[in-house]
Amino acid sequence: MATSASFPLQAQLALLAPGAVGGVVASFLGLPLPYLIGGMMAVAAAAIHLSKRGYDVSFPRPVRNACVAVIGTMIGGTFSPQMVA
Repeated sequence: MATSASFPLQAQLALLAPGAVGGVVASFLGLPLPYLIGGMMAVAAAAIHLSKRGYDVSFPRPVRNACVAVIGTMIGGTFSPQMVA
């Protein structure tokens, strides 16, 4: 499990900022679930860049598990009975 020592505040902020910007950009582009998709794409790109520079960008397991539940709920909430039928 990552600790705050292995996931410093600088790395957290370095991933938070691109996530917010990615969500706004995806919203302007009219993508579905813009703040989820845009944020994930921007953070993935930033995490790859940071990991190549030597940062440990692994996320603490309890926070990751909570985020997976929230993301799943957001995605599931976009489906309607007509889409499934």
